[in-house]
Amino acid sequence: MVRHPTPAIEARINGRFNLKHDPSHQDWPLEVSDGKRIEEFLDAYEQELWSDDERYAVMELILYSYEDHLHSDDQENLMFRDRLRPILLRDFELHHPTIEYWCRFDLSPEEAEIPEYLFTPVRLGRSDWRTLSFQCGG
Repeated sequence: MVRHPTPAIEARINGRFNLKHDPSHQDWPLEVSDGKRIEEFLDAYEQELWSDDERYAVMELILYSYEDHLHSDDQENLMFRDRLRPILLRDFELHHPTIEYWCRFDLSPEEAEIPEYLFTPVRLGRSDWRTLSFQCGG
């Protein structure tokens, strides 16, 4: 089941990171993502005390920012990928709905071979996530 941050959670995270968001828009993590701030978001995720709902929302912000980073003109920074993967593994039970969404397990094997159908961050290992997802009951 996909979770969505509440307006109160979005407001707390917007305030923490000084993010500008129009509450009338519905895709909060997409609209406030910033591929140049991934390291800052990762540091905050790991170092600050967050509720599970806040950590879930911050991870969505991180993933959308990573997607933004990968679509920018910059080279992929493998440090971000190498830092993100262990966090997702450690906190898999919390984030498995997000991982399932990003990995698009709803696609047929043939569709999953079409890059345009997948989110870029599935470079983190789609087959590994599928195995973990089934172990979590997904």
